[in-house]
Amino acid sequence: MESRKQYWNNKIRRIDASKAIYDGWLDKHVEAHELKQTIVELGCGWGCDTQFLARTEHNIISCDFSIEAIEIIRERYPNVMTMQFDMLDGLPFDDERVDIIVADLCLHYFDWKNTVLIFNELLRVLIPGGKLLFRVNSSKDTNFGAGEGTVIEDNYYMSERGQKRFFTEENLIELLENWHVESLSELTIGKYGRPKVVFEAVAIKR
Repeated sequence: MESRKQYWNNKIRRIDASKAIYDGWLDKHVEAHELKQTIVELGCGWGCDTQFLARTEHNIISCDFSIEAIEIIRERYPNVMTMQFDMLDGLPFDDERVDIIVADLCLHYFDWKNTVLIFNELLRVLIPGGKLLFRVNSSKDTNFGAGEGTVIEDNYYMSERGQKRFFTEENLIELLENWHVESLSELTIGKYGRPKVVFEAVAIKR
C-alpha cells in the first residue's frame, strides 16, 4: 500500500497543472490593501487558488504536503514563497504572524482528533482579527465519496479515493467555537466538472 506522501505525489503528477482553474471563490474575501498582508495558502496543489493570490500585492506563502505540488508552484509562480510540510506535524509559523489563511478543500483528510489539533494550529498562527477562509467536503457530497467505503469514524471513510472526511454544519460549529464565524454556508460548486457540495466559511480569530 502506498504511503500518504506517495499517494499525493502520484495524484499531483497525474493531472496537467496547466488545466488548473480558479473558480473565483476568493474574490470577495481577498482585496488589494495598502499594507501588504501575509497570506498562507494551505494545500496549494496544482495552483488553482495560487493563480489569483499571485496577482495580489500581498506576501503569499503557498504550502503543500506534496513536493510535486511545491515544484509546480515554484515553476509557475516564481515570486510566490513555498513551504513543504505535513499539517499533522503542526504549522511551521510563529504565534500570531499570519494575516489570512486560505485552505481550499484540504482540511477534510484527517481523523477528528487531528482535525481539532489542526484548527487549533490555525488559530495559533493567525494574528488577532486574522481570517481563515476555507472550503471542506459536505456530508451531502455524494458525487465525491460521501458515504462510500469503510467507516473509520463518523463521517470519515476509507475508499479507493483515500481517506476523506465529510462535514456536517454541526461539526463545523463545534470546530469553530473559539472563533468569530463571519459566514458559513453550504454550496454546490462545479470545480471538478460535476456538482460538488461543500461548506464555505470565513472565521476570524477573536
